[in-house]
Amino acid sequence: MRLSPRLGWTGLPLRPLLAARLPVPVLIDNDTRASTTAELLFGTGRDHDDFLVLAIGDGVGVGIVLGRRVHRGPDGVAGEFGHVPIGPDGPACVCGRRGCLDAYLATDALIAEAHARGLADADLTLAGLVRLAERDAPGIRDLLAERGAILGRAVAGVVNVLAVRALTVIGESHVLWPYLEPGFRPAVEGGVLSALDIIVRRWDDSAHARGAACLALATIVASR
Repeated sequence: MRLSPRLGWTGLPLRPLLAARLPVPVLIDNDTRASTTAELLFGTGRDHDDFLVLAIGDGVGVGIVLGRRVHRGPDGVAGEFGHVPIGPDGPACVCGRRGCLDAYLATDALIAEAHARGLADADLTLAGLVRLAERDAPGIRDLLAERGAILGRAVAGVVNVLAVRALTVIGESHVLWPYLEPGFRPAVEGGVLSALDIIVRRWDDSAHARGAACLALATIVASR
């Protein structure tokens, strides 16, 4: 485990610790890259060799597929999209810095901002935020559209750097997508240099588990 800002782990030897206790081979990867592997094998990868998977939930992550390979980087920490700096004077992030994308778009960040603007109570949940957005409670849809635009501009930068033509959206906060998208889509379309195919996957709690199974499957196939 190279890095987990949310759990406060750096350099934790998780794989050998688990391998010593389990009678099966152990693979360690993060949830977004596991789900990206599933997209490569059975989803977006059917039509695209190069694409991004945008995961929005407790944090914001990006899975990167280039040349039909999931990009991990030399230290295995590629895709920490949530820690792209957006503003040096922005909200505090769990990583200890300020103004990271996570500090604007993570579920807790959205709830905290709704409370700070006087739009909701401090004990608001994701489901409660969705309900407020559904009934068009004052200010909620504006907040989500603003944050969607921040996300869209950041995504457009990555798309332009990597020259990918497809983006798949996944994650627990998928339920907020109808309210993030009005800000997100214009920001992306106004920022990318080439047309981008945006695909939105319905989410359920088994999605990352399916991704983990695909990660194991891909590893077995690659070893043959």
